[in-house]
Amino acid sequence: CSSDLESFWTESQMLEGNKCPDCGRETKVVKEESYFFRLSKYQDRLMDLFQNTDFVMPESRKNEMIKNFLEPGLEDLSVTRTSFDWGIKVPFDEKHIIYVWVDALCNYITALGYEGDDDTNYKKFWPADVHLVAKEIVRFHTIIWPALLMALDIPVPKRVFGHGWILFADDKMSKSKGNTINPFEMFEKYGADALRWYLLYVSPPWTPLRFDEDGLKEIMSKFIGTLKNTYNFFTLYANTDGLNPNDFFVEYKDRPELDRWILSKFNNLKKEIEENLEIFEVNKSIRRMTEFLNDDLSNWYIRRSRRRFWGTELTEDKKSVYNTTYEVLRDFCKMIAPFSPYLSEEMYRNLTGEYSVHCADYPRCDASLVDLALEEKMDLARDLVTLGRAARENAKIKVRQPIA
Repeated sequence: CSSDLESFWTESQMLEGNKCPDCGRETKVVKEESYFFRLSKYQDRLMDLFQNTDFVMPESRKNEMIKNFLEPGLEDLSVTRTSFDWGIKVPFDEKHIIYVWVDALCNYITALGYEGDDDTNYKKFWPADVHLVAKEIVRFHTIIWPALLMALDIPVPKRVFGHGWILFADDKMSKSKGNTINPFEMFEKYGADALRWYLLYVSPPWTPLRFDEDGLKEIMSKFIGTLKNTYNFFTLYANTDGLNPNDFFVEYKDRPELDRWILSKFNNLKKEIEENLEIFEVNKSIRRMTEFLNDDLSNWYIRRSRRRFWGTELTEDKKSVYNTTYEVLRDFCKMIAPFSPYLSEEMYRNLTGEYSVHCADYPRCDASLVDLALEEKMDLARDLVTLGRAARENAKIKVRQPIA
């Protein structure tokens, strides 16, 4: 294939009309002298790696590689070129240039100092925890790359994750097609955090993402706007009262049920997010964080705690609501920091006075604060409120209008 990927295909692998199975472009027959890497030698070891480990994620990418390459049988790989003279020359035959993908893949370890004067970083960071790659280069990273490493007796990466494309309508975005969205224009209109959150919210990373600016506007309102409003509400009253929640602390067991409920929900969320991120369920994590912010923190906890902020005296109840809201906002900033780096940084530094949210540990669940029985009771109360509001709407009775 003549694309930037420098891909080579057999006749059986190509699409109808001898089109490239990756990009759909025209292919051409190439004949030149070449050295080969005996890729077929590693067929069984690669099949074992695919079938008995979680080396390739998601499952759909793994199945593609098995069906399209491993099951039909691997063919030996041409690893040098003689039709041009730019690139790294083969030391023992300088008319040959090393295949660009061999050169590129080896950068993962040579950049860390493999076979160099100082291999400290190589020993520290290899094998990599994950290679995150686009779906069209999964083959290079999950078949060619591990085979090369096996030949060198070097550990393979722990995992390779192949993500999907960003689409415009139903077509892949491409400069050559002129259907790209200028990300800098989106940054100017909505901010980098909103765009990042939208891209992770709208679909799982292994499926194609259909870009929709209306969806981005919704995220601005649903997540960014709600987060700012919640933060501004807290800081307004804290500044008005001249209070720093770090100056006092109400023991968790002495806090009202509403405070203990939101802390329980939040710590359950921490546990869920940690489990999801371990298996790259980023989309599910983003959606759960958005739900927590809107449904639990803003629409339920803050709304039912407003009067507690209004009191003129610093009672134990007022201390408790300040402690609880502060703790949730502080750790929520840590939780969203990898995905919303700028807004979380500004809020976290203003809340804590610390150097950076990106230097803080990711929040972990405190199981001692989880109270499932209390959550169940509150869920029942919320369900009853929802049913009551639905009955009012059906009867066309406004929320603040007495029923009788």
